[in-house]
Amino acid sequence: MSGVISDNFDRQSGLLKAVAATGGGKIGTVESSTTSTAETIDATSYTASSYVKDTITPSAAGSKIFVYFCVSRRIYQGSSLAQIYRDVDSAGFASALASYQIGGRYDGPRANQTSSAVSGIFGIDTPTYDLGESIEYKLYCRDDPDSIAGYTNNGVGLQYGDTTSSMTLMEILA
Repeated sequence: MSGVISDNFDRQSGLLKAVAATGGGKIGTVESSTTSTAETIDATSYTASSYVKDTITPSAAGSKIFVYFCVSRRIYQGSSLAQIYRDVDSAGFASALASYQIGGRYDGPRANQTSSAVSGIFGIDTPTYDLGESIEYKLYCRDDPDSIAGYTNNGVGLQYGDTTSSMTLMEILA
């Protein structure tokens, strides 16, 4: 292998580019968790997951939070949307990141099939908080009106066994 380390700066990952674009770029507190607890979220309005969530307490004022959720979801006959909500210091949940589609829509001869997906939902959040306050991030899902059922951490893969969702929160210092 030849070359200079700086040759790779233009080819850095999307995560590094996103962090660098925030202006600070130094990482403070990092929280990470996983869950393999299966649950059914079968609703046409956004409904909170009881298990796919994580909490961070920023170490400095004015920080941004890089949010990354890797979510496994199985939808029977339809599609599902997922969105990350935030709650600052138990004041109530509000949308933090845009919605993402998980799974696909089957029509025609495949209309009764199951759509399984492991999807990465990520972005940089700019919450308003006071130093010392905790910020909880949680997965909310909704199914399209024609879906039969949606399951989290249950049945992604060939054998419909339980799977795992993971969450990572990184404080980006101002």
